[in-house]
Amino acid sequence: MIWVRVKGIPEFEDGVCTRVYGIIQNIDTFKNIYLELARKEAMLQSFVKYVPSTVAMFDKDLNYLSVSRSWKDEFQMNDIRLIGENMFKISPDVPDERIKIYQDALSGKAYKNEDMAIEVPGKGIIQHYNIEVTPWYLSSNVIGGIIVSAQNITASVKINKELKNAKKMADIASKAKSEFLANMSHEIRTPLNGVIGFSDLLLKTPLNDIQTQYLNYINESGENLLNIINDILDFSKVESGKMDLIIEKSNIYDMVSQVINVILYQSQKKILNYF
Repeated sequence: MIWVRVKGIPEFEDGVCTRVYGIIQNIDTFKNIYLELARKEAMLQSFVKYVPSTVAMFDKDLNYLSVSRSWKDEFQMNDIRLIGENMFKISPDVPDERIKIYQDALSGKAYKNEDMAIEVPGKGIIQHYNIEVTPWYLSSNVIGGIIVSAQNITASVKINKELKNAKKMADIASKAKSEFLANMSHEIRTPLNGVIGFSDLLLKTPLNDIQTQYLNYINESGENLLNIINDILDFSKVESGKMDLIIEKSNIYDMVSQVINVILYQSQKKILNYF
């Protein structure tokens, strides 16, 4: 069985048809190509219609061929007849830059934008979409139209904006904290230097053994407190990336002795023994 085109041409004599000339043209190849293209287009239209995404399919004149339910819901088109209608008749206010995107796609140039701002009728705020515009093909070199897919990312854009604002506020708070620590550390260090300095001067005066021991405790405690304050200042250096570590040898017995001297008074008040 093959597909043919048949045409009959009658011949008349005295008003009576005496013969018929028949023309038969073999169109089997073209018909099968047409049916295959029609089948593929129908499958594509069906896919677009039922895919759970916001997708629309257009022909070369940008007439609607098929749209998904999600497309109608997203762009408030449930009550509008779309199939067969032109894009610009349905949406007459399409910006020039988007028209160029569609025209480029009809020439074979695909387009993608991960954050396109679009004003959608019926929605109070500007919507943000991840947009893709791609050509679809009747055959390997013949473009049949374009497919437009859209993913609403308005919520994600809003969250990202809030996160950026939160980070900005956190950076401001962190800077304020560092400045506060630096100012307070300097304010504390100034009188502490006086305590350390005058206790050091006092140690150079004539004192009995007990006085000398107690003054040494005061001086060591002051030095330790000064080191702690310097460590606090180092936090601001860490945050700014300017922290330098100095590795040096230390006498563990001297360090333990200094710790004991710091807590000696409190332990004696509580009548505690230490070894």
